[in-house]
Amino acid sequence: MTTTAPASRPLLAAGCITLGMASVALVDQFIAILKTESSVWQFLFIRGMIMLALLFLYAWLRGLSCRPQNAWAVLFRSTTMSLGLVVYFGALGFVSVATAAAGLFTSPIFVLLISALFLGQKVGIWRISAVALGFLGVTFALTPGSEQFLSNPVAAWQSFSTSTDEGAGWVRYVPALGGLFYGTAVVATRQWCAKESTMALLYGYFGTLTVMGGVVTGVLTVFPDILALDPYLAGGWRAPSVTFWSWTLVQAVGSALGIVFLTIGYQQGEASYVAVFEYTALIFSALFTWLIFSEVPTAGVLIGLVLITLGGVVIALRSKGGQAG
Repeated sequence: MTTTAPASRPLLAAGCITLGMASVALVDQFIAILKTESSVWQFLFIRGMIMLALLFLYAWLRGLSCRPQNAWAVLFRSTTMSLGLVVYFGALGFVSVATAAAGLFTSPIFVLLISALFLGQKVGIWRISAVALGFLGVTFALTPGSEQFLSNPVAAWQSFSTSTDEGAGWVRYVPALGGLFYGTAVVATRQWCAKESTMALLYGYFGTLTVMGGVVTGVLTVFPDILALDPYLAGGWRAPSVTFWSWTLVQAVGSALGIVFLTIGYQQGEASYVAVFEYTALIFSALFTWLIFSEVPTAGVLIGLVLITLGGVVIALRSKGGQAG
């Protein structure tokens, strides 16, 4: 007896992924409001509680199990993915969504590097070139005034390396750590969690992120002076305001809606094809930042987003069917 693979619906898949990315890019803009209402840790804790409640309701209505088959594998995957999102949401307090997303979307580059260095995957010239392109994109997106590298690269490098401004130097590349952690989680998903249910992975991820937020919030509340950083990064518990509850609920529901669209998209299309459309998040991030806050991305950021997108698309397409190129 043979089984027929589900019919691929590329247009529906592309549309769902695009809608999912638009939803996430939109609600992440509201972190600019929430950062004055609480720390990132308190936000992640309360948002996580809302997300877990929504997941529980969905699982209960559908009769789905959230029990993992390999708890340790799911825990590792959940921890690395949570760290990636902590870096992302932490960065949103200080940079635009487009810039923070540029760091997170370096994950395909790190997936390829981890797979080649530690799993023995063969990588050809196309994907090596894509990695170089992606890292060049990160340099442009995360370096203020990077467009000067096009006209006077020597002077631009001297300005970068000798700058003493706050946030200068290598600290400005912290958003790319989000891509490293997230990419590690992607590899863990493929290697150890391929047979896990979607609900088990979602519960593991949101549960871990919620615990992280709650524990760090508790520590910073008891020891408020332990870190001499911005209150958004090192603040303890604050009584949630109506503004905080309202925008956190909007953020949680919008994120949940994005996850629904992404899940449908990956069910309806071939993974390597569908993954390309995730890069529309970079476009929507820049677009919504402009529409909501009237902030126009610099030429350097736009160049970086294009290069990261091109690198990611090449990696996705060349990874189709296990191609070595």
